[in-house]
Amino acid sequence: MLFLAVSCSTQQKIDSNELKLEGKIQEVSNLLPVDGSLTAKINGVWVMLEEGGMRATPDEATRGNIIGLDLGKDSSGNIGKKAEVFCSKINASRGTTCTIIGNSKYYFKVID
Repeated sequence: MLFLAVSCSTQQKIDSNELKLEGKIQEVSNLLPVDGSLTAKINGVWVMLEEGGMRATPDEATRGNIIGLDLGKDSSGNIGKKAEVFCSKINASRGTTCTIIGNSKYYFKVID
């Protein structure tokens, strides 16, 4: 299990259903081998980067770009690095959450 997260820097709303933020990676939860999910935490916001397996829907087939974060390697080296995210808000029990799944315009970019 791999965890990453990000500390606060900038958070900007695009519209009521979208969020653009920038900050340091605080945590990453890489459960791709277990349940097909990969999430990262930046500015206290969990970002769904990848979700697969049997639950994939047509919307999940379209995903924004993941830049600078290698999904096949240990991502813990990215903790503390600066990242920029543009995502769609989703309802979740863990607090503020968004996803880059569902639209190719969304992205998670490590910039440090």
